[in-house]
Amino acid sequence: MLRPLFAKTQMVDLGLEEKHTQNLFQRIPANKDGWTNEINITKMLFQFTLDFTTESLFETTVHSQLSSSPQKFGAKPDGSFTLQDLAKNFDDATHHVQRRFRLLDFHWLHNPKSFRENIKYIHRFIDLCIQSGMEGARHKEQPELDTEKKTCFLNGLLNKTRDAAELRDQSLNILIASRDTTASLMSWTFWLLAKHPPIYDKLRSHVIEKFGTYDSDQANRITFEALKSCKYLQFVMKEVLRLYPPIAINSRKAIKDTSLPLGGGPDEKSPIFVKAGQDVLFYAHITHTLKEFWGPDANKFDPDRWAEYKSSWAYLPFSGGPRICLGQQFALAEAGYLITRMLQKFDQAKLVDPQAPATHRPSTTDSPADYMIYFHEARPV
Repeated sequence: MLRPLFAKTQMVDLGLEEKHTQNLFQRIPANKDGWTNEINITKMLFQFTLDFTTESLFETTVHSQLSSSPQKFGAKPDGSFTLQDLAKNFDDATHHVQRRFRLLDFHWLHNPKSFRENIKYIHRFIDLCIQSGMEGARHKEQPELDTEKKTCFLNGLLNKTRDAAELRDQSLNILIASRDTTASLMSWTFWLLAKHPPIYDKLRSHVIEKFGTYDSDQANRITFEALKSCKYLQFVMKEVLRLYPPIAINSRKAIKDTSLPLGGGPDEKSPIFVKAGQDVLFYAHITHTLKEFWGPDANKFDPDRWAEYKSSWAYLPFSGGPRICLGQQFALAEAGYLITRMLQKFDQAKLVDPQAPATHRPSTTDSPADYMIYFHEARPV
């Protein structure tokens, strides 16, 4: 059902993303010396992706970036939502899901009341958005969509089904995948770029050469195709995803008795039996840093390694095979656009504590714990 919705012509509305990018920039003004105040960029990026994803999905946004005080979303007294509460319920629910994932077949042991309340709150929000979309679809003279025109995902889903439960499940699936994984990728990107100023400078030079400066009024040069053709930008994002894959742990369930070529025997070099119904976990982060695949500098942040890399199963940030992440190109385009605009606007980035090691925030995705960073605004030439 979802695969056709990720067709390239309907993927990312970069004009819409620019609107939310400007909302982000309003929150990080530069002082007279060109430097911003220290900011919690991880928190800001999760709010950015929440706003952009909800508008891409439902044609309405929660405006979490612009909400400095509690605001309500919804048209009815019993259907209104406090924006901060929506984000909090979303975050809390993902923490509970992570705990349940660790328990595998015993996931039902972790089902506290707080988790059930999180789910109820989120479902109410999704249901209200779907109800609004269905009412809008009923008033359209031509409900079928023009497949060459960008449209919100919900309208695409409404062309496939009107089953409320199916619509909610599919919408929530997109919302979770689009918001958290992309925010994680961007958060780690700016952390690593701030730790490696020469790479920041090199990437910025490629961005300026390809897309111009921030004040050149040529944001329309940043297209889906142009982002994909900016090789060093793609190298940087691939290297970030290698070291910090958003889904660090994944699993598959065997549908029949089978075997894996390695993992058995005293030396784990023999085949190993996998019984039908058994869960098999795989850790992308471990595979991504094995020296046998990536060389002696496997733990080093080096985007240039991708100039010679040949595709293999040693790199699985979006999984692989028939169940590969459908939103892979959506996430890369969304992240690539925001990274490009940030580097056009800011010519330097510094961590408040540059010696601090990487710390992780436990959730369904592997994102960095909150860190503080400064940016320096580029001056017009």
